[in-house]
Amino acid sequence: MLKKSAVILFLVCICFSSVYADYPYDSVCPSPAGGRYLQGTDGDQWDFWKCECVSYAAYMMSGVNFSNSYRGASWGNGGHWNDAAGNVSGQNIVVDNYPLPGDIAYWEYNWTGDPNNHSDDYGHVAFVEKVHFNSSGNPVSVDISEYNFNNAYDYGTRNNVPVNNPSGFIHILAYEEGVTTLGYLDCYEMGDLCSNQTHEEWGRIVNKVWNDYRCTNCTSSYDVAFINTTATGFGGGDSSSGSASLPDFIIKKIWLSDSSGKPKTVFTPGEAMQIHVEVKNDGVDTPSGIEVKYYRSNGYKKDSNPTTLATDFINKDDLDGGETHNELKNTTAPTTLGTYNMTAKADSDHDVDEEHEGNNWSDEAAFTVVNTVVSFKLLPFMNSILE
Repeated sequence: MLKKSAVILFLVCICFSSVYADYPYDSVCPSPAGGRYLQGTDGDQWDFWKCECVSYAAYMMSGVNFSNSYRGASWGNGGHWNDAAGNVSGQNIVVDNYPLPGDIAYWEYNWTGDPNNHSDDYGHVAFVEKVHFNSSGNPVSVDISEYNFNNAYDYGTRNNVPVNNPSGFIHILAYEEGVTTLGYLDCYEMGDLCSNQTHEEWGRIVNKVWNDYRCTNCTSSYDVAFINTTATGFGGGDSSSGSASLPDFIIKKIWLSDSSGKPKTVFTPGEAMQIHVEVKNDGVDTPSGIEVKYYRSNGYKKDSNPTTLATDFINKDDLDGGETHNELKNTTAPTTLGTYNMTAKADSDHDVDEEHEGNNWSDEAAFTVVNTVVSFKLLPFMNSILE
């Protein structure tokens, strides 16, 4: 039977995964003479040659505004990208032999200028689509997508490439975006990357990025509180009430609904709405109750100074060690059209000493305000199909 939820999920996945569906110069690749000899149209929008490996790699990192002059370095040929990562302005981008989904795999430059040396090349780069781990949790091989390797000046893929085959892996996206939600860097905003790794693998990847690769000296909305909250129970950041000596308040879940409690993410201006939170004490019994504050920000990410909407109080008896408590707050949607997000913070004023003071924030519950919410009426025969 085809469920209604399956139909909705199918439509959402189509919209999400099509954002990066096509390299924009695919129609001119391959050319008879190769990417650099496309007369009059040889350069791409990232200042590389069209149809080359570096052009495709830049395209796959469009979300972080990557280009040949990214962060003040000259990236050039693929075999030089590891050097460029160490010459950027500010904090260097880590290059090592531990692959992550969304990394750039690189093969070093090898050029002597000797016309008789047929092994001369400019190096190569490719995009890591999936990482394969062994039973011990160590990466052993990668699946990659690329241009101008097996297929001259054209798209290709290779699966199960041994980790020691490339010269290394450049963590550009991991540096740029830090960690967001349980999907690691929003799965780089590319649908396939989310489902390519298992839940356990994402937990390992989240913590690896947070500890070793993220930008630590630049402005970021992904602070310690945020990652501790989202990583709880996900392979890292989790605390055990058995070993804790203090309470530890986290918001495990936040979601929005209409005034009747039906989950909803699209509202009309001024429409009644509810904010729901699931609060847990992941430590020992609390000596007193705590406050939970609710906030609203513009866009999809929490502002550095979000608007405070309301405050709830949870009694101590409702949050014994290991206990979970649900709260909801009635509010109204903004009157201005746009995208917003709600967040909540447990023990918002730090009234109770905790095992971890930095994990009180929820993740963001995003929603949109539009003039009219379109609803669809199913015809009788459609209802029978969707039952």
